[in-house]
Amino acid sequence: MINPDDESIRIFSWLADNFPDLQYFKLQLLDASNLRLTVSKQRNAITQQLIDNLIKGLLQTMPYASNISIAVLDDNVLESQAIETLSAIGLSYEKYKTANNVYFNIIGTLSDSELNKINNYVDEYYKQWGKQYVRFNVNLKNQDTNNSSFSYGDNRFEKSQGSNWTFQE
Repeated sequence: MINPDDESIRIFSWLADNFPDLQYFKLQLLDASNLRLTVSKQRNAITQQLIDNLIKGLLQTMPYASNISIAVLDDNVLESQAIETLSAIGLSYEKYKTANNVYFNIIGTLSDSELNKINNYVDEYYKQWGKQYVRFNVNLKNQDTNNSSFSYGDNRFEKSQGSNWTFQE
């Protein structure tokens, strides 16, 4: 395996062609010889035959792999983790659920530091669980200072009225 990202795309394509109804969370290429595929407990009819067929097919697709494991995970674990963290950060959100996805729309007026926290959390979440089931969207509310605030380095200035400028720390 030369490039893990390219290999992941190749395996996703193989899964889509050979197991189109399989609902999975994440594909982890732990190293060139070890792969872990985490699948949904609720959205799949998990049988030993399905697991055996997945492993057999993946071994044929990835002849360099010596160990392939299939982990079965409850959808509610991923949802709960997202809810707990968004609540701990103190964010308002709306949750929308479809048959195969959960969307968290984060709403409100957010500071740059809050946006940074959200971006860091979402990046870590996607690294841990992938983007197949839980998705995050950020919907920012317009602020009164929209199109009238400027920043230079750590300093921020807002135009309040006429030619008055306010320094914001």
